[in-house]
Amino acid sequence: TELLAAFEEHESSGKMAFTFNGAMVDVPHLKRAKQVLATAAKLSGKTI
Repeated sequence: TELLAAFEEHESSGKMAFTFNGAMVDVPHLKRAKQVLATAAKLSGKTI
């Protein structure tokens, strides 16, 4: 997703928090986003 790609980009430059679509995002947000995507993938029968 766009959020995960943006986090990886910022993480590689040493930033662990950044603004995404007008909202502050940090590691706990990323972990939650990954959980949501994993749940959605299980429900749809796909893997991420």
